[in-house]
Amino acid sequence: MSTFEIPDDHVARRIAADVVMIDVWQGEPYVTLIRRRDNPDKLALPGGHQKPEDATVLETAQRELLEETLVNLEQGELQLLDFLDVSGRDTRPGLPRVSVVFMAVIDHERAMTATPGDDASAVKRHRLKDVTEDMMAFDHFLVIAKIQQELSLCCHGCCT
Repeated sequence: MSTFEIPDDHVARRIAADVVMIDVWQGEPYVTLIRRRDNPDKLALPGGHQKPEDATVLETAQRELLEETLVNLEQGELQLLDFLDVSGRDTRPGLPRVSVVFMAVIDHERAMTATPGDDASAVKRHRLKDVTEDMMAFDHFLVIAKIQQELSLCCHGCCT
């Protein structure tokens, strides 16, 4: 049996998945965010690290969303949105973290069933346009800002 050796110049990363869950209420898009038990001063996208039993990063996204919000989404409801790999994006100790971000647009009634679980101390829905960088943990606002920008362009007639 041979042993696979990682070259000295290889950079190991820890893979995570995050979910932007959007619903629309009274014509306004809302995003579901969590307050993490280990960082209660900031809001974050539901998500977390890939585990060995997760066959794909998409399965990680589903599992983490269910664990943290008790909302169960099918794989077809989640769409690949972004990839976060900014140096120093997560200041927790350990390997550098890379996040694959998925988005789901669900109905309002379903979004209202979100309940904190696992390492979430609270689940909060915020009007998307009201979310600011200082509210958010890690670099999660980068994704929110992109969505805000795209929606702003669409609202001003730039989208086809």
